[in-house]
Parts: sequence; structure tokens; C-alpha cells
Amino acid sequence: MVNITFIIGNGFDLNLGLKTSYTDFYKIYVEDADEEKNELIQYFKKSIPVSSETKTKIENWSDFEKAMGEYSTDSIFTLPDGGDKFLSCAGHFLKEFESHLKEQVKEFKSKKLIDLNKSNFIKSILKFSDVFIYNTDKHKKFAKIINECTRLEGKINFLQLNYTDVFDIIYERCRQECNLYLKGNNDYKQKYGINQLGVNIHVHGEVGNLPVLGVSSIDQIISETVRNNPEVIKGFIKENYYEARKDKNKDMDIPADIAKILLWDSDIVCIYGASIGETDKHWWVEVGNLLKEENKLLIILGYKKGSANRNSNEVTVWHNEKEQKEKDLSEQFMNLAGWTDKDKAEHGHKIIVEAGDGLFGGLLLEPVPV
Repeated sequence: MVNITFIIGNGFDLNLGLKTSYTDFYKIYVEDADEEKNELIQYFKKSIPVSSETKTKIENWSDFEKAMGEYSTDSIFTLPDGGDKFLSCAGHFLKEFESHLKEQVKEFKSKKLIDLNKSNFIKSILKFSDVFIYNTDKHKKFAKIINECTRLEGKINFLQLNYTDVFDIIYERCRQECNLYLKGNNDYKQKYGINQLGVNIHVHGEVGNLPVLGVSSIDQIISETVRNNPEVIKGFIKENYYEARKDKNKDMDIPADIAKILLWDSDIVCIYGASIGETDKHWWVEVGNLLKEENKLLIILGYKKGSANRNSNEVTVWHNEKEQKEKDLSEQFMNLAGWTDKDKAEHGHKIIVEAGDGLFGGLLLEPVPV
């Protein structure tokens, strides 16, 4: 049996048609900039960060968080109260984003949840390795871990990086059926190495319950004035955020602490729908260190629209692009995990990247309008 830990990102919500990407919210946040009465927030809305690398508007949440750290050098934050102003801007953004997410979830519950295809969800979490073509190198690596692991019990745990409760709702609707399937199917246990469901937690908080937006470490806040502000250190560095909260509530469980325990008890880690970005670097370092142990495997499930309904030339191009995307994602992870060339040579084979649209596909019986 094996322990498998899913790391679920915003891609899960996007796959269901929720408008939860950075670009979705950016348009809403800045559209009323001219009518904003607070001068600081108006300035922020009109000068909201762009990518330092591409000089264009940002697409991923991790890129926005990184750009906010760079934006801390803006002239408006150079005075002694710059840290307080920075937090005001970040706090306003997060509050408005929470409101946006609430509306998106409300709409999903009222219009789309009735069309939920439970069987596809159950298949995606219990048989996710079926995205690998049988007997290929990827499939063999997965099967090897299953066969060599000596655990008496195997669990699937879920660590969510997103803020909505959409995954939670669907998971709870399918949980009983999942457990019944696991309880009575010995062939499944032998093939996939799982006999029970485990823990489902939000690592970065959730809507209405202490969500955190920020960077991975203090060096990602470029401005010395801003990063020297104690409240910025507590509120905009993800690992510090819950520690600061726990100072006020000694009985509070810190989600990140629980997540680390679950990660280090994992044989296979599966990342789905999460951008492998710098502002979650502490998580990629954690997973990277785990992979240096014997009999560990990382599966990164990226998204690239499938090859169906393409002619032969288009399919060839698609496969070439898919292969390159998979190489790029693997390299990106290894770099953010802090691996040396020696680490890459010794442990790089423990990373499987599958860029396709097979997992969590067809969760809605009706197609999502574009």
C-alpha cells in the first residue's frame, strides 16, 4: 500500500468554469479605478504590478505575488510608513478578491453543481494514474512504487492551495461512494495501493477563514523599507502568517504544519492545477527534499488541451509541444526545489510530468460556456 498526497491548485476551479484566475479578477478590480475615493487604493489600482520579466499583465497568481514583492520598491512605499501602505494595498486586494470568490462559488452551487458527474470525480482521485498509457515508462515508474512499498494501509490526502470550497463540496458528495469502493474492491487495492481516504485541508486558508496572499521568503520583498516592517513580515510571508495568528490563539492548528507532516509520510505526491511558482517555493523545496528519499515519486499534472479532433499534422505538433512543456515543468520544479546538477542527475527520474486534459475532465455533465 502507498500514501498519495494530492496538491490541488486553482486549476481545479478553472477546469469547472469558475472565473478565479488572476486575469479574471484583475479586470474587475481595476475597472472602477477612476471612481475609487481612497487615493492610495486608486493609485494602486492604476499602477498594479506587471511581470518584471515580460512587462505585461500577469496571468498566474504566483506571478502576481512575486510581482507584489517587486512592486514594494514603488516610490509610494519609500517613506517610513511605506510598509503600512503596502499592507493596506495588499489587504484591500485580498478583501475584494474574497468577495469575488464568494460570488463565483455561489453561482457554481446554484447553476453547475446539479450537473456534477460524480463517477468522473471518483475515477480521477482513485485511478488518476490511468492518465498514463499502460506499460510506458511513466506507468512503470508508478507501478514500481506500488509494488515496492510495504505499508499495511494506503491513504489519499489532499492539500489545497486554492481558497474556495468547491473541491470540498464535490469531495464530500463523493466521499461515501469512494469509501464503499475502497472497502470492497481488492483488485483495486492491489493495482493502485490505496484502501482509504485521508485528510483534506486548505494550506493557505480559505474564503472566510484566514486566506493568505504573499511570498515565500523575505528576500522576495525587494524594498528594504517594506520588508523591515514587522507587520509585513507577519502578514505577507506565507510561512510567518499562521505563526503570527497562533500567537493570538495558542490552540490554533497551523495548516502548513499539518501539510508538512502529511507530505513527509507520502510515497507519491501529485500536483494538479497549481502553477509551479516562486512564491510557493518553500513547498517545492519540501517536496524536493522528500524525493531524495528512496522510493518516492512526484507526478505533476499540467494542463494542455487534448489531441482529439486534430488532423495528423496537428497531432504531431501537439505531441511535440506537450513533450517540451513536460520537460520545462520538470526543470522548473527542480530549480525551485533548489536542486544541484548532482541532485537532478540522481533524482530527476523520480519526477513524472503529464501535460494533458485527462484528469478531472468531464466533471460537469453539460459543457461549461466559454
